[in-house]
Amino acid sequence: MTNEAKYYLDLIMDEPVKIGHWLGFNDLIDIHNEWIKMMMFSSQDETLLAHRRKL
Repeated sequence: MTNEAKYYLDLIMDEPVKIGHWLGFNDLIDIHNEWIKMMMFSSQDETLLAHRRKL
């Protein structure tokens, strides 16, 4: 594995919010890191339902 590949893999596993920001999801904050990691890496179903406020 190259250093660059390791960097991006570590980023996905440790700080997925940064990836979200690159993809245009700029409302994500640090608390979302834990939620995303829980849903991606849990051995159980960790579906998350959250309210969305209409603006």
